[in-house]
Amino acid sequence: MENLENPDVADDDVLDYTDQVYTEDKSHKIRISNGISLRDLNSDGIVFHPEIEEEAGREEGSRNYFSNHLEEIEKLLAERQVEDEEEDLAENENLSEFEAAMRKMKDISGGDGGVMKRVVLDGLQTPGSVPADSTITIHYSLQLEGQDEPFDSSVLRGRPERYKLGDGQLIEGLEVGVRTMKKGEKAQFLIDWMYAYGQYGCPPRIPPRTACMALVELLDFVEEGQAEALLAMGVEDRNKKHNYPDTEKVVRIEHNNGNNYVRKEEWKMALRHYDRGIKLLQEVSLANREEEERRQRILLKLQLNTAHCCLKVKWPKKACIACREALDIEKENTKALFRFGKAKRMLEDYDSAKELLTKAQRRAPQDMSIAEELRSLEDQLSREKNNEKALCMNMFKTAGDVKRDQVEGEFYSTMLQELELFQEQPENEMSFPAQFSVVEMKAVRAAANKLEMEVRMEEDHRGNKKVRVIKSVRE
Repeated sequence: MENLENPDVADDDVLDYTDQVYTEDKSHKIRISNGISLRDLNSDGIVFHPEIEEEAGREEGSRNYFSNHLEEIEKLLAERQVEDEEEDLAENENLSEFEAAMRKMKDISGGDGGVMKRVVLDGLQTPGSVPADSTITIHYSLQLEGQDEPFDSSVLRGRPERYKLGDGQLIEGLEVGVRTMKKGEKAQFLIDWMYAYGQYGCPPRIPPRTACMALVELLDFVEEGQAEALLAMGVEDRNKKHNYPDTEKVVRIEHNNGNNYVRKEEWKMALRHYDRGIKLLQEVSLANREEEERRQRILLKLQLNTAHCCLKVKWPKKACIACREALDIEKENTKALFRFGKAKRMLEDYDSAKELLTKAQRRAPQDMSIAEELRSLEDQLSREKNNEKALCMNMFKTAGDVKRDQVEGEFYSTMLQELELFQEQPENEMSFPAQFSVVEMKAVRAAANKLEMEVRMEEDHRGNKKVRVIKSVRE
């Protein structure tokens, strides 16, 4: 059994744009100063003039956006100097920066020159290029001609970013470029305005009809289109067009993709793939007993992996469901029992957790992960039992104190008289040695409260304790 001793794992440090949901932020609505003509919208477009109140310090903050990233900027600039500078000056003396770069690039946009590419660092050849419906993880920087700093850079933000191709999150030129890349490849793209920000640009940062240069590193990609395409179909239609072997091939891709994310400890991404694989197998039509057995074997692995990931992200309820499904397939599966026990413990169902972990240990008595989990659970139960016992003792002790307090009226009366005399004196406080019993201390507090005085228990630097009674300040 694999080691599951460390359930606390940090989330992956990737900014994920693959599952974006729009929610309206009513606190940031912007009014438009000019009217809108539908006729203009249907022709050449229209320029909006928003009424925006400038925030104090906003402009200064924008100017200093990159001031804390000088090392990253220098690195980006250094990567652009891949050719000998003297040779570039001689060869491209009358050319602009982008025109000079274009000479070293090749067209990848079908011949219109809209996206030009130059490979900076070769990637891995084995996985091939990026399929059209993939989820990609990239580092990128976008720069305009004549600028020393990029106007958009995941490198400067310090985190790679994940996108699903075809979702419209990336500009068209980046999508065209990424689809030509290999895993681990770093490439430079010159993107014409038609493939970038269009006729109107994105003022004020990006002027109209402006080309941009992109430096992209493809860190990883995962093909997702086949499973999504099948799930988009109705169940009956899917089963008519695709038999079990077809579905199994797609499920194995999802299983493998999920395992790849597990190796990188990206648990939620792995769950996304496992869930798709499970749903496809649960809805597929079977032709014979052999297909049923094959399906059950794969389903068992997917459910166990789902439980594993759910424990990592602290989703114990979903982990319990996955473990039940796994145990329905294989009644005494050790991994399912172990993970079920961990999930029950997270839900504070300690009796069930102990029962499941004990069953798992009987099946794998040498497994250190199970033994350690059981020891940890026993220690926790022992601590809670001791805490409960101490709480009960304190409850009975408090009840006894109350009873004794009822027969300690004489001490209370004496203390009240003494404090009443103190109230008539000019001094603001009086002290007693801390020699009172619990019942006597209650009497002191009760008498002080009646006279609206404050009681404090203090200790000096030598460790000597005393009780101070302080008069309230009257306004």
